[in-house]
Amino acid sequence: NQARILQKPEGSTLLWRERAFEVEIEGEFIGGIFDRVHVSLDKDQKPTRALILDFKTGPGDYSIQLNAYKSAAAKLLGLSEDYIKAQVLVV
Repeated sequence: NQARILQKPEGSTLLWRERAFEVEIEGEFIGGIFDRVHVSLDKDQKPTRALILDFKTGPGDYSIQLNAYKSAAAKLLGLSEDYIKAQVLVV
């Protein structure tokens, strides 16, 4: 199942790998590094949705980090968080 997730998605997709970011959200700076993000694009090459994949070496509760990453990706892409999904991949 993890191998399928890492395959190139169908349609026009932008791939972010090990992309550092720092954004301001509600007066607070959030920074980090996205491990991998699949950004789906429309026919005009504008972002329509994104899937954040965060690699971890063990199980745990990463919800706070994933929510921060969703907020950052939404801001960077100009999308509502409703169009951003985030998933942990234990490797």
